[in-house]
Amino acid sequence: LSSSVLNLDEMNGNYGQAGVAHSVTDIESSLEPLEIVSDTIQKPAWSIVLDNPSLRTGRLLTLGAAAIYGTNFATVKLLDDSMPLAVSATLRFGLAAAVVSAIVLSRESDDVDPMLEKERNLAFWSGAEVGVWYSIGYLAQAEGLLTVAAGKSAFFNALAVIVVPILDALVRGKILQRKEIAAVALACVGVGLLEVGPSGLVITTGDMLAFMQMIFFGIGYWRLESVSHSNPHQAARVTVGQLAAIASGATIYAVTEFGLGHLEVNADLFVEWLGDPFILGALLWTGLISTALALYLETVALKIVSATELTLLMTTTSLWGASFAYVTIGEVLSPTGLIGGVLIMGGCVLGNISPASTSKDKGKSTAGSTPKALEELPS
Repeated sequence: LSSSVLNLDEMNGNYGQAGVAHSVTDIESSLEPLEIVSDTIQKPAWSIVLDNPSLRTGRLLTLGAAAIYGTNFATVKLLDDSMPLAVSATLRFGLAAAVVSAIVLSRESDDVDPMLEKERNLAFWSGAEVGVWYSIGYLAQAEGLLTVAAGKSAFFNALAVIVVPILDALVRGKILQRKEIAAVALACVGVGLLEVGPSGLVITTGDMLAFMQMIFFGIGYWRLESVSHSNPHQAARVTVGQLAAIASGATIYAVTEFGLGHLEVNADLFVEWLGDPFILGALLWTGLISTALALYLETVALKIVSATELTLLMTTTSLWGASFAYVTIGEVLSPTGLIGGVLIMGGCVLGNISPASTSKDKGKSTAGSTPKALEELPS
């Protein structure tokens, strides 16, 4: 190509420096698209999709995270029957943090400019802040599952969707609409029906802990939206920060329990626990899949899906959780409890469904915006 251009200049009698410079510039500009295409081709297809997900992809990732996370309730309940909660929480969250951190850090280049390193550190600490809220939610959930049915806990978890618009109203000054107020009332009636047992309305410590999980998970969802928008290309680092904070919270909890004399462990017990195929499999699943993978999918989805819509889609977790609990441990909610669960789901949907948009530009969610109506969800 260079030879052809120079020959053309020679034929025209143009040997000047300006002519050569012009030819070189043309060559460089013609090669730039090829370099961009080359960089794109070198990236795996999944990396390109997750780096800039479409709205449909974001919704599919959220639904996938909900299905995976739904397995958590019954699995954690079975795991807590086999070993102390403080130990299981520390092992599964510590495993998740260690494996994910090793993978992420090994894939990152050490030769980076100071600005990129600053961006990575900011993403880590922002994720850690979200992880603090999640850590409290996870521990409250695990403690509650000691005495509360897995399906019931899953429906309580769905109430996190109500927390997001309330926080928007309290912190960002957004006015609650009538449908959102009606949704809160409907969800509260559903909670009341969930609490009605053979002896009437009975609220236990486990119920209160299950209720706490929805508050802290809701705060985490709300904060994660801002963090994801602020760090659009650092989803992996944000996930590492979340898992580091969650693992730290579980470790602090275990040390506290041990210091108070509520926890007795020794080497023989660890050998026994880790030698049990079920316990080892449950630790790997709850640590790497239903925690680490689910958190990563949520973080990626929030690049394009708003926190409001994410929590709406995540309400399907309660359906997956109740179904998985029925299949694995045979738990069935009472008819009254099932009606309460349906009302909670109805309140969650009512509070977050928005009128159909007529503008194509409104198809994408932005920070603080309201997503399209449910009819646009992938079928």
